Amino acid sequence: MPNFNFVGGSYQARAKAFDSQRTINLYPEASGSGTSLSVAALYGTPGLATWATIGAGPIRGEIRFSPDALIVISGGQAYSLNTAGVATLLVGAIAYGSTPVSMSSNGSVIMVVTGGSDGYFINPATGTVTAITDSDFLGGGNVGFLDGYFVWNVPGTGQFQYSQLYGTNIDGLDFATAEGSPDDLVGSIVNYRELWLFGENSTEVWYDQGDIDNVFARIQG
Repeated sequence: MPNFNFVGGSYQARAKAFDSQRTINLYPEASGSGTSLSVAALYGTPGLATWATIGAGPIRGEIRFSPDALIVISGGQAYSLNTAGVATLLVGAIAYGSTPVSMSSNGSVIMVVTGGSDGYFINPATGTVTAITDSDFLGGGNVGFLDGYFVWNVPGTGQFQYSQLYGTNIDGLDFATAEGSPDDLVGSIVNYRELWLFGENSTEVWYDQGDIDNVFARIQG
């Protein structure tokens, strides 16, 4: 009996009568010996199972705070989840929304920004959520942690702000502007001790230059 090559690629032409092969939720594994009846086999991908249900939802963000604690924002509430999947509601509310939040940890507290004017600090040790009411806080789109500072882009501007070193105080003078192009920032990330600022039409990379009075500087290129 001839061998039929049932293991192959996935291709669907515009005319299905010509070619209509689809490989869904499968991945190929090639034969290592080269002497098997087929050159490869198709295996199903692992499925997902519900581990925990947290709050009324929607889930807007998660961050690993420690090996034993996952902080989750569900709707307008914050929860601490342990390794057994048991959730504890933290004291203090977050403005309800369905859009994702951005979170970053300095090892003691977590900063949360919502993409608008709201911001919060979560202290997992005390189980509390505190709204940022400092008038120097201008809102946050994405927050990261770099060399001891929380740093975040300010929505609708070309600016980013940063906190005090290993703290939560915000000084109105602790900011800088991505000036290589006049476009507004739409996001930011911290990667390998560099702050990447993404504008509407341009990208800039900044770093910690070690000046306590003027912490960040743009990498010239």
